[in-house]
Amino acid sequence: MTNFDRALGLMLGHEGGLSDHALDRGGRTNLGVTQATYDAWRRKQGVPIRKVDQITADETRSIYRADYWDACRCDEYPWWLAYATFDAAVNSGPVRAIKWMQQGIGVPADGLIGPKTLAAVRRASPPMLFGVVKARADFISDLVRRSPSQLVFLKGWIRRLFDVTKGALDL
Repeated sequence: MTNFDRALGLMLGHEGGLSDHALDRGGRTNLGVTQATYDAWRRKQGVPIRKVDQITADETRSIYRADYWDACRCDEYPWWLAYATFDAAVNSGPVRAIKWMQQGIGVPADGLIGPKTLAAVRRASPPMLFGVVKARADFISDLVRRSPSQLVFLKGWIRRLFDVTKGALDL
């Protein structure tokens, strides 16, 4: 099993099926893929738009691979960093996830994967995971403070941060 397949399985355990929560800023989602993301992916494939309710397992895998895993260059990271970055990208976008990863490993957080970031990735050690998770937790805290309506999701986000930490470190 590849690191991508392993990460995808863990991440999908958090995403569940069809969801259309009125307060979810992502809107209608299925398997964690928003309607907007699905529409963009189908346009790139040259196929007609359809409801995210109809997304297939192969489409889901392709979207997560190209738009999140590959966009963050997770194949170039050790497992613990790849999984944490991938999961963050799914929740908050690749650029933000890369910035959190960069903060955690101690390089300027510009959201770009360049030679300095890759060199730091090669030197990174698992205890640095906590810096990555802290950056994500700080964002969540600020988000809930700025938008109290998002408090409804806080328990799930905290559980997910714990589970990502546990999965990344194979606890």
